[in-house]
Amino acid sequence: MQCLFEPPFVYLYHTLRYLSSEDPGVEDLGVQVLATSTPFKLSMPLLHLDVFPAGGTTELSACPPASLGTISGLALSVRCAYDGQAQAGVRVHVRASCNGFDYDSADWATFDNDFAAGQVVGKTVGVSARPQFIKVVVENLDPDHSVTRLVVSATLSS
Repeated sequence: MQCLFEPPFVYLYHTLRYLSSEDPGVEDLGVQVLATSTPFKLSMPLLHLDVFPAGGTTELSACPPASLGTISGLALSVRCAYDGQAQAGVRVHVRASCNGFDYDSADWATFDNDFAAGQVVGKTVGVSARPQFIKVVVENLDPDHSVTRLVVSATLSS
């Protein structure tokens, strides 16, 4: 385990070994963030795609879980560049979970990014921080044009 202290946060980096994995050598990098004082705000990336295909929808597995156990405030931000010929924008679907493994099939919240053909557009929306965990799924509503530089992030606060 490694640790980085950047007040008011302590970042703990460690490996995760899965007992249920078919491959006993499978490990992932885990990161935990501890806040040493309140109030605090922490921004974390949830999804980043250089090119998001026309009419596409991201997989739930493409987004890491965001733990909201001790969070009282949550804001989600989406930013992307639309093609000059685009006719529609992107929609963000927020899915909730009580355990971080099994996510609801229905949306906890949904919002559309603002749309302007040929422009880089961003939007931040406050979302209820009541679920224990969340992930996002993004949908490109334009069936004919890709979106570029798609970034979704969460700002967590106490």
